[in-house]
Amino acid sequence: MTVDHTVNANDLLFEVQTPLLFSIRVTADRWNLIVTAKHPAKAGRQSPVRAALEAPEEVRQSRIDSQVLLFYKAETTRRWTFAVAKRATEERS
Repeated sequence: MTVDHTVNANDLLFEVQTPLLFSIRVTADRWNLIVTAKHPAKAGRQSPVRAALEAPEEVRQSRIDSQVLLFYKAETTRRWTFAVAKRATEERS
């Protein structure tokens, strides 16, 4: 998921505010790509992904790309939901 301020409101599937004080917008097309090609296990799991972005228990920075953050939220003792988001450069302070 990528922060994108050019998203048409009609294309927007959801927008969440992270505790790191930036928002994440996800379009229906992007979500469809995620659940069909990248992470099929996320199909039907939009709510837990949103929860991980809004109220993560842990946020890590990617070792590969410093603009990519990984948001983790525990569902049960052995099950975690994670979401990956790339923070847009223009949002950085």
